[in-house]
Amino acid sequence: MTTVDQRAEQIRREAGAWHARLHSGEINMNVRDQFENWLHADRDHKSVYRDYEQVYRDLEISMPMAGVNVDEILGRNKQNVVDQFKEWIKRPVHAVGALGSVLAIMLIFTMQQPTMVDPNLRIVNLPEVSYSTEIAEISEITLEDGTIVTLGAKSQIEAQFTTTNRRVNLLSGEAFFNVTKDPNRPFYVAVDDTLVRVVGTQFEVKNLKGHVQVTVLEGIVEVMKPEIIPDIIDLASLSVKKKQVLTAGQRITGKYKFPLPEVENAEHLEAGSWRKGRLAYEDAPLSEIIGDLNRYHARQVKLVDSDLNDLRMTISFATTDIEQVLKTLEALHPVKVEYLSASEILIHHKF
Repeated sequence: MTTVDQRAEQIRREAGAWHARLHSGEINMNVRDQFENWLHADRDHKSVYRDYEQVYRDLEISMPMAGVNVDEILGRNKQNVVDQFKEWIKRPVHAVGALGSVLAIMLIFTMQQPTMVDPNLRIVNLPEVSYSTEIAEISEITLEDGTIVTLGAKSQIEAQFTTTNRRVNLLSGEAFFNVTKDPNRPFYVAVDDTLVRVVGTQFEVKNLKGHVQVTVLEGIVEVMKPEIIPDIIDLASLSVKKKQVLTAGQRITGKYKFPLPEVENAEHLEAGSWRKGRLAYEDAPLSEIIGDLNRYHARQVKLVDSDLNDLRMTISFATTDIEQVLKTLEALHPVKVEYLSASEILIHHKF
């Protein structure tokens, strides 16, 4: 890549970041001033940012209003620039940068503080209980200890409580946990060979068919891969060596039968945004995005070409906007969306 190309790519990334920030709905005077300073620092800044604004309007992507009057600053040109935009978006890295501008289109949640449990309360061992949801169904479940579990679409958990611990198995899908604080009974969530341990906090866990993803909204969460999960829970062992500790705004995505990777920052992605009807992704594989879509829509989407599974995307959209997501995907990537039947949609390379 030449120096000119590197500079152009950097400007596009900066423009995408500004587009996301301005449409987040959380803009103050200081941010407005920073944006105007960046915009007026270089003619190319204005040109590229104008393309970002226009292409998303032409694609009719619904977004919160920008926190500044960008039309006035830019001197809005009403021409359709989708074709121009597609020329420089052909490479996947550019597509990621462009779709990054919708990252901040997520709802900000008002969080409840976890309640305290009376340590003198006598708890009896309870039998295992199973909960599940159907396609497009989201269910809020209150467990025996007061913990609230929001179960995502097409998801299933099993929960069991004893006098010494609280455990949940996430068998499929995703769940958001608002765990009631109880220092005497740790709270565990198990997914395949991965174990999550907390005392009282708010976090999200996703079962991604061979991967598990944990994102923390509040508090501290331990993620580990013990040799024998039941032993760790029953013995309340704290001596697991291979573990990662996550705090608010952090995420980890582990692979089945592989060591845990490093913790990632996920400050721009609100954990559990799907609870309010929105899905958000940052540099996520297309396979994950399509997998989530299929839990919210009866018309199933399939990736025909296996290499499309690893196509990376940054995007945010309402769970009801599957048609718009597919149009955006087709507009920004060399793929073809084929509406095969009333129950099936295929995505393959554009020939």
